[in-house]
Amino acid sequence: MKTSTTTSTSLFLAKSMSDREPQSEDARRISQQAHLLARDIVCYRTGRGRISTSITARNMRRLSDELEDCHQALLSNMCNALNMTADSAHEKFVQVADEVFRDGVNWGRIVALFTFGGKLAQFCLRNGMQDSVEDIEQWVGDYVAGLSSWIQKQGGWDSFDKCFQDPSTRNKSNWWTGIVLATVGIGSLATLVYKQC
Repeated sequence: MKTSTTTSTSLFLAKSMSDREPQSEDARRISQQAHLLARDIVCYRTGRGRISTSITARNMRRLSDELEDCHQALLSNMCNALNMTADSAHEKFVQVADEVFRDGVNWGRIVALFTFGGKLAQFCLRNGMQDSVEDIEQWVGDYVAGLSSWIQKQGGWDSFDKCFQDPSTRNKSNWWTGIVLATVGIGSLATLVYKQC
């Protein structure tokens, strides 16, 4: 896996990396799950590798699909508008992630980041940057793992699953609340993209 140097450092990631204390077992599981979900969404979007059968991964894919259905044009054009190259992909990813979480953390923004990571992996695959696909899995996993304290306070990934079960088996209001929250994250992505154009 290649390492990218960047002049623009994510304040969030810099703080979370430098202030690391030994993680509790719950925090380690949350972090591990973040990486597994990142791998799953990238495999799902690129068709490379096997997708997970876990409830959390299925819920994440379903929410990501809904979000993508609602914002097809924006997500399709986003990577092109950011003028990403193999050398700039990590820096652009961090800029987008920081923008998504600039005003705080919620499940919808986490879904938006996974969705963006999947679209970015598709973009890289289609544009001759196949080596970046595994890197994207790592970047998304690392960034979301950095949110493990917030995720743990919410009740972990089990809380995500309870909130966003399949809408056919549960009250649809939580489902659509998740889509609305994720849309806020996509709005943050759009703001960043069009600031740079």
